[in-house]
Amino acid sequence: MTHTTTDVMIGKSQPIREMFDMVDRVASSDANILIQGESGVGKELVAQAIHRKSPRFSAPFVVIDCTALQET
Repeated sequence: MTHTTTDVMIGKSQPIREMFDMVDRVASSDANILIQGESGVGKELVAQAIHRKSPRFSAPFVVIDCTALQET
């Protein structure tokens, strides 16, 4: 059976199931969460999944591209 965490991400491999489980665990936390990965791997999709499952779901999801920020 394929496990889904959102309507956008699907998968059934062990690594993707572990990621879905992690999304479920951290979504209820108030902690800051750092999502790392290469460009194009779906970090924003994971962040959106966490947001959708969190108590802050009704608040807007704001994307910030840190590579576009200047050091100063």
